[in-house]
Amino acid sequence: MPNFRASVVVVFSCLAFEGCGPARPIAKVASPTPNRAAGCREGAFDAAAIERFTGPATLQIAAGQSVGSGFVIDDTEGQVVVTNFHVLATGTAPAAARLTLPDGSERLAPLEVVMVSREADLALLRPTSNIVARPLRLKHELPGVGEGVAVIGYPGVAGSAFVRTFEPGTITAAQRHLGTVDFIQTNANINPGNSGGPLVDSCGRVVGVVTARHASTERLGLVIPAQAVDQLLLEYHKPQPSPQKSAEVELQHLLTEVKFNRHGKAALYFSRNFVAKQTSAELAQVTQSANRKAAALVADLKKKHLTPDKLGEQAMNKELSSRLDQNEINALVLANSVSQNKLSSFDAASQFLAANAAEQFGTVEDIWLENTSMTKEGCVEGYVTAISGGETRRYLVHMHHELGQWLIQFVKRQR
Repeated sequence: MPNFRASVVVVFSCLAFEGCGPARPIAKVASPTPNRAAGCREGAFDAAAIERFTGPATLQIAAGQSVGSGFVIDDTEGQVVVTNFHVLATGTAPAAARLTLPDGSERLAPLEVVMVSREADLALLRPTSNIVARPLRLKHELPGVGEGVAVIGYPGVAGSAFVRTFEPGTITAAQRHLGTVDFIQTNANINPGNSGGPLVDSCGRVVGVVTARHASTERLGLVIPAQAVDQLLLEYHKPQPSPQKSAEVELQHLLTEVKFNRHGKAALYFSRNFVAKQTSAELAQVTQSANRKAAALVADLKKKHLTPDKLGEQAMNKELSSRLDQNEINALVLANSVSQNKLSSFDAASQFLAANAAEQFGTVEDIWLENTSMTKEGCVEGYVTAISGGETRRYLVHMHHELGQWLIQFVKRQR
C-alpha cells in the first residue's frame, strides 16, 4: 500500500515449519460473558472506564521477533484471538500471546492459527488454554465521522519494555477506499506494535482492527472494519473442503494471477522458505549477471576515454538501461540497499519476488493445473503446464500448510 506503514515491529529471518498439513482442531475454551463498559452511554466517552473494560482483553502478540497486538472475542466454539495477518506472516516463530499474571510475572500462551485472510490482513487464532479475559464485542455498524474512539495496543519504544497504551481520538472518515479494500480512518495515534489491536467505541465495542498509519501524514491511521472480522468468522464456520481440494483452489488462484501478470498478488502465494531459498538464489544470480554487464559497460567507456563520472548520472543510467533488463536493474538497486543496510537480504528477496512473481513459470501465453496429489507427509504437489514462447513446459509445485493457508515451498521444472 503506497505511503502507508503497517504498524508492526519486525526483524526478518527464515522460518522453519514442522510438517505439511493443517493443524489439529483446537479444544473449546470458555470465556466470561461479554459486557459493555460500566456506565456506558452512546456518545459519552469515559476514557478511564473504557480502558478498564477493554484493556485486559487486549493482548500483545509475539511471533518470534515480530510483535503486534490482538484482542479476545467470543465465538460459538470458545475464545478467538484476532490480529493482523502481517503480524504472523513476518514472524520468526509460532504465535503466542504474552500475558501478565497477577504477581507481575509473564507467560506466553501458545496460539494456533485457524483462519486467515491475506486480502483483508486478518487472522483468527485459538488459545490452547484459557486466557482469563472478558471478550470484547464487535460493533456491526460503521461508526460516524466525529465519533469518539480509542486505539489500544502494545506499541514499541526504543529502550523500553512494551506497555499497553490507550490512545483516544475520533473517526475522521467512515469509509476510506484504497485499492480493493475499505478502511475506517482515525486520528487516534497509531505506532509500530499497534498492528492487530482494537479500535473501540465509547461502549468498549470493537469498531475495527488497527492495521496501518500513513508514512508521512501525521495522525492518519487505517483500521479494518469489524464487519470484516464477522465475515472471516462466517468463512471459518463453513464446511471446509479437504486439504487437497483447499490447496488445489489456492493453486488455481495463483495461476490466475500468473496468467494476468499480477506480480504483487501472485507473490502472496509463496512461503518464506521459497523467498529465503529460491528467490534469494535467483536474486543473487540476476545481480551477478547485471554486475558483469555493468563492468563490461565501464570497460567499453574506458576505451572511449570516458568514465561514469564524465558521462554523468543521466547518461550513465541511459547506457545501463540499454544493456540491462528491468529485472537486472531492480536487482542492482536491491543489492545496493542491502549493502547500505537499508534492507535485509530476506526483505530484498521479498521485494524482488513481488516485482516478478508472475514470471516463476516463464513469460506465459497460457497456463493450467493438470492435477494434484497428497504426499505421505500431508503436503500437496501440483503439476502445472505452461506455454511460453511456443514451448510447452511442465512444473512440479510443492505446497505446505502454514499460517492457516497453503503456500508454495518450491517450484521445479520437470521438462
